[in-house]
Amino acid sequence: MAFLLLLFNMGTFMPNNIIENLGSFYSTFTSSRKVEEAVSKHLYVCCKLMNNQAFKVQENSMSGAWSDASKQLSAFELQQVQAAKTVLSEETDFPGSDVKAWCLSLLNENADRENQILLYAINMVSSVSKEQLQDALCKIFDNPSKDDLYGFSTPSCIFELATKLLKFEPSDAVFDICTGSAGFLSNLVTHSKNVNFAGIEIKEQFCLLAKVRADVLGVQVNIMNADVLRTYANKEYDKVFSDFPWELKIDVAQREQFIRDIDNKLEFLSPGTSVDCLFVDKAVKAMKEKGRAVVVVPGRFNFSCQNCGYRKHLISNGMVESVIAMPSGLYSYTKIPVYILVLSYGNQNVRFIDASSEFKKGRRVNTLSIENIENILKMHSEDSSLSISVSNEDVLKNETVNFTPSVYLPIEGLDVAFEMTEFKDYIQSVTTGSNITASQLDELVSKTPTNIRYLQTKDVISGVETGDMVYLKSMDKSWEKSLVKNGDLIISRNVASIRIAVAKINDGEQVVLSANLYAVTLKDGFSSYFFKAFFDSEIGQLVLSSHADGSVVKMLPKGNINELLVPKFSAAEQKDFAQKYLALKEEIAKLQAKIDALATSVCGLFSKN
Repeated sequence: MAFLLLLFNMGTFMPNNIIENLGSFYSTFTSSRKVEEAVSKHLYVCCKLMNNQAFKVQENSMSGAWSDASKQLSAFELQQVQAAKTVLSEETDFPGSDVKAWCLSLLNENADRENQILLYAINMVSSVSKEQLQDALCKIFDNPSKDDLYGFSTPSCIFELATKLLKFEPSDAVFDICTGSAGFLSNLVTHSKNVNFAGIEIKEQFCLLAKVRADVLGVQVNIMNADVLRTYANKEYDKVFSDFPWELKIDVAQREQFIRDIDNKLEFLSPGTSVDCLFVDKAVKAMKEKGRAVVVVPGRFNFSCQNCGYRKHLISNGMVESVIAMPSGLYSYTKIPVYILVLSYGNQNVRFIDASSEFKKGRRVNTLSIENIENILKMHSEDSSLSISVSNEDVLKNETVNFTPSVYLPIEGLDVAFEMTEFKDYIQSVTTGSNITASQLDELVSKTPTNIRYLQTKDVISGVETGDMVYLKSMDKSWEKSLVKNGDLIISRNVASIRIAVAKINDGEQVVLSANLYAVTLKDGFSSYFFKAFFDSEIGQLVLSSHADGSVVKMLPKGNINELLVPKFSAAEQKDFAQKYLALKEEIAKLQAKIDALATSVCGLFSKN
């Protein structure tokens, strides 16, 4: 009621206040969860009726009609309700009988709160131009707060970049997968008023908002209210765009059925394939033979082992034109790494682009300036230190078919006098750890020594070997795959605070690796101490950082370990280097012991003998 008092006492509604007024109207619904789905329908009615003479009331009549929020609808307002019902009943091109029925039902209850605000909005909207209303709607739709019903929003700069990457032409048939409130349509209209646009959106309220936007923009569109994973578009569109809900969780059985729709015999997909791949595949299937698609994907799509089969499928069939690493902070509701896939048919090479530094800094949210977009487009067409074209054959040589651009781009600052090669040339196997929760560990820890120990990140000390580890009472069979071998190179997953060590295990001991660590077993003859020395070095740190994923916490995926660049030294050269390294470490330890002793002496200068 407090908001209504403010609403009704706003007085004369001038066109230059339309953005603020419509924003307040919108906020009323989004802050009142009782009518979450009604807001778009209200706005839709307003847009359809905004030029109808029945609601073009004079400013003084509006002011008088809404002067007292405590009263029920006046006779004048009741006349407006009846007029609204008449117009809606006679409307012949009103899309969607369900919406029409809902509106009529609402107007029959002419004294409720929603109806009062509807009438207010009809009066307000009918007095402004389409251009002003379009500006207002764009401000509301494209800049939601985190608590709004429509808080999931693609940044307008992503739409602009996508439009240019797609090379949009007015004659193109365009398909928007997971349309939302049609922000992409709004961007296309800035390039051409002639738009052949179709979209699909699972949420009814978003579909209605999209229709509102299309009405205001003055374009005819076909927006389906349906689940894209249950529909099929067989090479019907010239240009396809999708910013789908990333890492969506759905029922396992349902996911497996969707996967079998793509790969009936599961020849290249596994039952564990993420839903992200299903959305990407819908974009691939929707574009014509000479079409193009732009799809926004999260970082995990590029490197996770569960999606390896689908990435291999895309590359093997020449469907990937480019992969672009975008700046962090473009989306208001997440900081996870975001990438853009440009898809088309018949590609022999993939262009990998690092555009993570191309952004205009904002107070809370970053954006892409016109210059940033132009720079990205330039990188999309030519090689540079941040853009490289890699043959499909070379991408497929990567064990996990990683799509992360930093894996293929030259490492900035890596200036060495020796030849480099991939770490996989020296690796026999990589062991991942077991996830034991803190509560489980409390029950498992033994106060007396046993032959079972648990290696955690905190046990990886700055020296050349692992430090103290807790003893466990028993050994679970599932942990056997996470046992560390003597001499293994231990690498932490968190690259921001990387820890490297060499495992030193006593005879008869079993050491279980924690989930935050990797244990790398080298081929016979090669030295773990050599690689510890390298990864501890400044150059080694650059190599690790370049293969890490994540915008907040940089983590090293298992699949990237094989691709790490390391010095190409023979086994004999590594052994000689390791001996020198260990000798220096031993000397450092002796000097440190002397420093510690001197420090103790200083502290005891005033103590009694």
